[in-house]
Amino acid sequence: MGADPCGSRSAALPFRSRSRPHRAALARLRKSRDALGRLIAARPGLAELITPDTVICPCEGTTAARVDQALDEGVGDLGQMKRMTRAGMGECQGRMCSPALAHLIAHRRDIPLEAIAPPSIRPPVTPVPIHVLATLPDEQT
Repeated sequence: MGADPCGSRSAALPFRSRSRPHRAALARLRKSRDALGRLIAARPGLAELITPDTVICPCEGTTAARVDQALDEGVGDLGQMKRMTRAGMGECQGRMCSPALAHLIAHRRDIPLEAIAPPSIRPPVTPVPIHVLATLPDEQT
């Protein structure tokens, strides 16, 4: 076998021990996230219930009227919709409105929902120059 990059397998044991409660908490959160996802999932027939003043993107306040306008102007995917209406640019980064937007696009374009590509994800990060990282003080444990 090759060399262990951490120095030894026993070095991983304290990490596993310390991380156990955090992994358990994450497992509970994932279950909650999955249950909420099932509850708020867009369902067939959603598009027929929407009126022009229905707020599609709560974070940005984008209404169905604005989404319809963008669709009339030729928007055909979630990326274009985001650029034209700001829907999906808010605090949740489209996690709440993207399913509804995808349903609307599919409904208006008369195409299968599966044909709508998911939005591209761009994490809000800024590259950090290596010299900045090199000058950080060592972490005290």
